[in-house]
Amino acid sequence: MPAKMTLFDCILLCLAAGLFGSAFVFVNMAVADLPPLTVTAGRLAIAMVFVVILAMFRRVSVPPPGRIWLSFLVLGLLSGAIPFSAIAFSQQHITSGMAGILYATIPLQTIILAQYLTKDEPLTWGKAIGVAVGMAGVVVIVGPMVFADIGDQMLGAGVVLVGALSHSLGGIYARRLGMFAPVLLAAAQLVWATIVIVPLAWIVDGPAPLPPSAYMGLAVLTGGAALCGGLKISLFGREGVRRLFRPGRHKVSK
Repeated sequence: MPAKMTLFDCILLCLAAGLFGSAFVFVNMAVADLPPLTVTAGRLAIAMVFVVILAMFRRVSVPPPGRIWLSFLVLGLLSGAIPFSAIAFSQQHITSGMAGILYATIPLQTIILAQYLTKDEPLTWGKAIGVAVGMAGVVVIVGPMVFADIGDQMLGAGVVLVGALSHSLGGIYARRLGMFAPVLLAAAQLVWATIVIVPLAWIVDGPAPLPPSAYMGLAVLTGGAALCGGLKISLFGREGVRRLFRPGRHKVSK
């Protein structure tokens, strides 16, 4: 019998969602004192250390260098480097609340993209209605900016939507790597994203002096990101949670 989603699974899922959502607030704090690429580099590098240690603790096997490492690089760009940079850059122009709402369009974008990039995710009436309602919400949020010609906010909103699109593509791409353990994919993604972003931040921003508020913001942000990443790894290792994202009815048991 397929595993049901338990109450403990629900608690973990809600905790991970809360931590992920709070990250937008702390990114907003950090970009007040630091350039966005520097914030992204710090966030990725420290989270990478935590997740790599977790992968080592679980003794996951790493595939030898080859074409699969190129796949890990693509995953790191789509799910790490691009979206994290977009989140940091966008919050120079829009509030953390608006960035979080627009970034939450990931499921909507994924449903649309899956029709063209996968063979086992057909568009049902339920999904179509959900996408229509969700996109209407985005129009309600972004529409006033268009009519008011608020260029700065439009730029921020557009960038965070591009970040959400990249994250959606990353989620779909990760399905090709389903033979690997979730903790390995998370570690590989963060390692490659860090390898790309840290030198780029050094070139573009230079060595940035960190004021006390930036230290606090980065510490809370990266600590929360690492904990959130660990929770997501644990969640997707649980059959009940994986079934939540598959078509069909799902029950919660205590």
